[in-house]
Amino acid sequence: MRQCVGNKAVICPKVGLKDIFFIDKGVGKDYMKYFGKIAQKHVDFLLCDPDSMEPLCGIELDDISHTNKKAYKRDIFVEKVYNDANLELIRISSKSGYTLSEVETALTGVFDKSKKIFTIQNNTEIVLCPKCSMPMVIRKASKGQNAGKEFYGCPNFPKCKEIINIDC
Repeated sequence: MRQCVGNKAVICPKVGLKDIFFIDKGVGKDYMKYFGKIAQKHVDFLLCDPDSMEPLCGIELDDISHTNKKAYKRDIFVEKVYNDANLELIRISSKSGYTLSEVETALTGVFDKSKKIFTIQNNTEIVLCPKCSMPMVIRKASKGQNAGKEFYGCPNFPKCKEIINIDC
């Protein structure tokens, strides 16, 4: 995988879903119920942007254990979590070795994504948070080296600390 990815991503092995995703504050008293569903699950690999550590995609290696009913239900749940967060989950059949071309094919399009910006009526731009898919808000840094500069920030701060710099 390192040969294919090069310096385009950081490869993080066996990452817990609770470390990638968070439960929206709008669920109220059901927080622990939903947190419990993701707390014990992981993905085999997570590819992250080397500059921001923003997740690019998850990679799940499916071995023979993924054919039983319990694992099948788990896989459906994990796919839903990834889909709801607008993050790609790549499933690869597990085997003893892979060719470079197989890995390249599986990762097609992962590195060609730009930030998700949508234009709606009146030419208003909406930028979706790459972690939780909420419409981001424009904020202004009040201190530090970026004081006075505007950026997109996630409205779920401090649970989600995702930001996207606004290029001037």
